[in-house]
Amino acid sequence: MLPILLYEPLPLIYLCGGATLLATGENGLLLMSASLFYWAGALIWVIRSKNRRTDVLASRGYPTHKFLLFPESLYEFRPFFYSFVGILLLRNTGQT
Repeated sequence: MLPILLYEPLPLIYLCGGATLLATGENGLLLMSASLFYWAGALIWVIRSKNRRTDVLASRGYPTHKFLLFPESLYEFRPFFYSFVGILLLRNTGQT
């Protein structure tokens, strides 16, 4: 089992490492590996969040996702998708 000091920041390490490699890498294999690290960090983050969440609204009888247009998992990954696209857009612009 991993020590708590390594286990807790692991998704953030994956996200930041993948984002850094995406922003600075040039090789195609490196970019693919960086995107896999980024999405692995996002997946771990969402799974941990879902397991630690207490649905207070659901216990009181309120619908939690009645009016969502997409499945709840797509809403969970939306901030990570926006960050990923932002990194790619910044990477492919010619300016800093």
